[in-house]
Amino acid sequence: MSRRHHESNKSYPDFYRTMMKGLTDSDRTITYAIINNSTKLFSQGLPGINILYRPFIESIRNLLSEHDSKRIPDSTRQNAITVLCSLIRFGMLDSQKCAEERLMLKEALINSLSTEDSIKNHDMHNMLLYGICTLAFDELTAIIWPHKTVVKECFRTMLDQLYWSQLSVVSAAADCLVAFAQNFSMWSDNEEIYIMVLQDVFANLIGALDEHITIQKATVRNGRGFIIAKLFYCLLEWLMVIPSSIFTDTDLCQLVLDVIDLAFEDRGAESLNYYKKVYPAPFRNRGKKTKLRFKKSARRISLGINFSSETYVQIGIENDIEDENFVKEVAECVLLHLTHHFDNFAPFYGPATINSTLTGPIGSDTKDDECAEHYQYFSFNDRTIITVIEMPDESSRSRLIIRDMTGRYTWDTKLFYKGYFVPNSKQSSDSEHSEITKCMTLRPNIKVEPTSSKSKLSNSKTKSRNRTSNFYKDKNGIPVWAENCNNEQSDMLSNLLYYVSENTSLSETLLDSSETITDGFQTEFEEELDRHIQEEILYVNSTDSQASSWYENIMSLRNNMNQVTENKSNRNNRNKISEQLSRNPLYSRSTSHLSLGADFSLSKAFLPVIPPEAEKPLEPYQQCRLFLSHIGWLNPDTFKDGSISMLDKGPALYRDIRLLDKKYSRECIKVALLYVGSGQEDEQSILHNTNGSNEYDEFVTSLGWEIDLATHPGYLGGLERNSTNGTTSIYYCNSTLEIIFHDVTRMPTDPTDLKQLRKKRHIGNDHVHIIWNEHYREYRKSTIGGDFGNVQIIISPLSTNTGSQNIELYNVEVYRDNKIPPFGPLLNGMVVTKNLLGPLVRMTAINAFRASINTTYQHPYLQRSSDINMIMSKYKKSSKNNNSYESFISKNFLLMIYLYRFSFSMLDYFIYLIFLLTKFKINIIFS
Repeated sequence: MSRRHHESNKSYPDFYRTMMKGLTDSDRTITYAIINNSTKLFSQGLPGINILYRPFIESIRNLLSEHDSKRIPDSTRQNAITVLCSLIRFGMLDSQKCAEERLMLKEALINSLSTEDSIKNHDMHNMLLYGICTLAFDELTAIIWPHKTVVKECFRTMLDQLYWSQLSVVSAAADCLVAFAQNFSMWSDNEEIYIMVLQDVFANLIGALDEHITIQKATVRNGRGFIIAKLFYCLLEWLMVIPSSIFTDTDLCQLVLDVIDLAFEDRGAESLNYYKKVYPAPFRNRGKKTKLRFKKSARRISLGINFSSETYVQIGIENDIEDENFVKEVAECVLLHLTHHFDNFAPFYGPATINSTLTGPIGSDTKDDECAEHYQYFSFNDRTIITVIEMPDESSRSRLIIRDMTGRYTWDTKLFYKGYFVPNSKQSSDSEHSEITKCMTLRPNIKVEPTSSKSKLSNSKTKSRNRTSNFYKDKNGIPVWAENCNNEQSDMLSNLLYYVSENTSLSETLLDSSETITDGFQTEFEEELDRHIQEEILYVNSTDSQASSWYENIMSLRNNMNQVTENKSNRNNRNKISEQLSRNPLYSRSTSHLSLGADFSLSKAFLPVIPPEAEKPLEPYQQCRLFLSHIGWLNPDTFKDGSISMLDKGPALYRDIRLLDKKYSRECIKVALLYVGSGQEDEQSILHNTNGSNEYDEFVTSLGWEIDLATHPGYLGGLERNSTNGTTSIYYCNSTLEIIFHDVTRMPTDPTDLKQLRKKRHIGNDHVHIIWNEHYREYRKSTIGGDFGNVQIIISPLSTNTGSQNIELYNVEVYRDNKIPPFGPLLNGMVVTKNLLGPLVRMTAINAFRASINTTYQHPYLQRSSDINMIMSKYKKSSKNNNSYESFISKNFLLMIYLYRFSFSMLDYFIYLIFLLTKFKINIIFS
């Protein structure tokens, strides 16, 4: 099967004629020999190879039929499936002429899946399943008008496998469905197929979960929890990619929450007839009508619900690993993920940042630990760690850091008294409010009065100018009362006094048209008040600093309220008054504190009212206490049920939380990318590559997007930010996983290092290698040495000419260690087109990484949940401890708790409060 490009094409017709005769020969030995040696036949790009398409499909279909398959060796059957999967794309080189052959291929794959030998041999069964997945993916994405029958039957076949009791089969089917979910945008343009696929997928996912959970609860031990976990993760992937309106405006929300609620039910036969909770009705009145109608599939597990030993699930490992609460934890993972990220991915700061970057003390002697006194740690329902932080540099502000199994989130809280609503949608000039007020309007028929002091002043002036205009005046201009003048609401006295002020010497003083006669006598009152204040200042400067500060505030307030500046003569008069008061005080006083208080109240004839200033919190965690009180946590019920508890903070807790923060909330995968140019056969020449071909660069961009390592906030896979491993890399993520690709061509090459150890340090530690091979011969698996590289996905470009078209095809070879179970969706020997290559290679690399790490995939949420449980068990304080949550809150909220426990009435409360203030001088901080 070596390619000889210089050989004449005249030998190909004879070769194809011989192959077709052997495939139809009655001697099965010849057919078996041809199939066993043709696994790479369709990956060589031979001219005219399409002529063998139909003969191979018919021969393999007959070979794998139920009647003949019992006599076929397992190796021949596996090679036949490999050849059948390699024909998936070749039938589409001319879609109009090969439509019939494509239907034949679909029938051959689906019929072979239901044979007895395929059911017993799960590896071959999964190979056929991955072939069906690739066929459906190719039909949806590579064809302008996909065949609805092919898509529908392929999806129905994959969904049927969800009801199996074999973990590897259910995992393969779930992986196939996840591949469609992660590439949702590539095939969702066709509305008819889009609706059909969504309805079938959700109906069967929810139906299969319902069946498996029901059986799992009714039996003591059967290992079915791993199947349920796989189905839940698949359901989560599909929920995260659909538009939010499909989830909220249809019955899908009810179905999803029902199956999650079923997972939380207690084990036992009574749980089979669980009470169906009714959740809020979908929001269907949004102006849009949807054609989607969701319902749970009514299928049943083929083994039946007899709860016999046959329902025991073989998963290849010891079932003791499965914990009794494993299903509940998985359901909690799905519910929390939807709560945090549904309709919120990607976030505003990009898909790489879904968690807060703020942490806290790190548990060592650093500057960060100096602020540890401002941190307080609580546990909520033993599932969430809440850190409240009193911000030392800012008033009335606190911060909450919330850690749960899904990650770390931060909320900044601040007491706020301003209004953001602007009448008639008029935005404030303040840029800080522009983003908030631009979509805010008041309800109709709501009148808003002006609140600014300028508006009030202008209104008062306008009214004062019109005071005399509403009255009849006599010949001397004096306002007089007249009946039926419609001025019953006017103030006659004010107008008379105003007339007096206009015709007396008082008009030369501070009086203007907007003031009443009472303001006209302000000058005399001020002189009298100044005498009192000046005397007080002279006295208190030597006696009481607190009283001195009080008088200074009064003088400052009066000076600000006085709109008319004093001239030089007035200031001289005030200085003379001060000198006289210092020599001859108005009244004598005692120097005792009690007499000072008596004189303080008797000597002040005029005491202006001063607004209270903002208090600085003296108690620790005052603003945090306010926030916890506002959200309803400061009540005795939380103390009794133990939902909230304090954690014993200290360096040990800081270190454990720091370790928890290092656990990623998404699955993190690193994959190596290698470019093999023409003539490169050894490790050194491959690692020395600094760039690849244009076709290779296009392929790399189909795997993910380029990131800047220096500023990237997400997973780096061991790459440094200081440019020692390059400045950019290829990265991909969604709401559940992150992938970083170690591209050899993007890493700097050291000309003095023949082995390129810096590159090898990353490439050699990757479990999965993706090799782009442009060499004229096959890539050897042992080219890159090391203990890793357990999976190698080799891609070789092909070029097939069909008349005037030049269709770019790529041969895929997949090699894995013997200890690694099979994975997909790409299989060894498959040939795919350019638009399918990137998505399917990425999905295959993800499944290969999971298979090389562990046979039973577990979400990182479960690891974080285990760490949180450990922290709770080590640092949670008991209620008997003096440092418990109740004791901490009582220190800051002592009076409220004391009054609540003794059930004081409101009258008793105020009497007791006055008693404390007058007798014991207790400082109570109110907010």
